[in-house]
Amino acid sequence: MAGKSPSDLTEALKTLGLKSKEASVLSFLMKNYDHPVSQFDIERALELRQPYVSAALRTIEHNGWVDLTASPDRIAKDLKTQYLNRCEVLKNSVDVIKHVKNAKAATG
Repeated sequence: MAGKSPSDLTEALKTLGLKSKEASVLSFLMKNYDHPVSQFDIERALELRQPYVSAALRTIEHNGWVDLTASPDRIAKDLKTQYLNRCEVLKNSVDVIKHVKNAKAATG
């Protein structure tokens, strides 16, 4: 899985108006689209605390960029990973960037 260092995609999303943590989380999900990813995976990889990741996921889910679903296939031995969400990227990076640009143009 991709790690913490900011990517070109993260930086592009930030310049379009996404908050830093939202851009980092969305970029991470896009880079890891072919793997089931839990919220805990995101927290560890990006070295972010749970509340920040939760807030970022809520925002990007609200915008329709990811689907958060319960994942019985990710049941683990410890409780911390037992109840996590599986994140599925619903739109590719080009669609997301277009959406963010349009939203920014509409508000600014």
